[in-house]
Amino acid sequence: MKKLKITALFTAFIIMTAVLTACEIESTEAPVSNPPSANENPSPVTAPTPPSADSGEFTLGDTFVFDSLEITFGADYKWIVWENSFSDLNGSDVVGVPITVKNLKDETHGLSMFKYTIYGSNGTKSAGGSFYIDDNIDIAGDMRSGATQEAFMYILYDGDGDYYIEFDDWRNKIEVRIPIEK
Repeated sequence: MKKLKITALFTAFIIMTAVLTACEIESTEAPVSNPPSANENPSPVTAPTPPSADSGEFTLGDTFVFDSLEITFGADYKWIVWENSFSDLNGSDVVGVPITVKNLKDETHGLSMFKYTIYGSNGTKSAGGSFYIDDNIDIAGDMRSGATQEAFMYILYDGDGDYYIEFDDWRNKIEVRIPIEK
């Protein structure tokens, strides 16, 4: 009886693995779309601001499109001291960089905290980022088509310098340089 249960569990595991593998293969394929014919007018899309001419990258004030979201980082960042006695980061300086996100999709959508990585001024992945603060973009949620959210992206301060936010959805990768000086 015990061998029968183990065999059934093993078979279920193999079937689930095959199904999940098939789903992953399908989800990585880019959607195919036909170009509009001469009689059709494509829907207008606001052109993003090009990267800074001197650096060839996005930075504060630039606008770009990622994952059907129009994203702009503002230059007027704010400072807070993280106060959470249960956190190893308690008492740490945190900078809040203003971010504006507009949903360009025809359906409900938002910025996923799993599609970007924050790197500190020392070039390593930031230990913080998901601070539970009311105006944090990480917890802002989805928005309806055409809606705009204004929030902050919180970054653990590790010294003056250039911080980077890398947006990556496995098809597109965009880097934003955030110069921070205390």
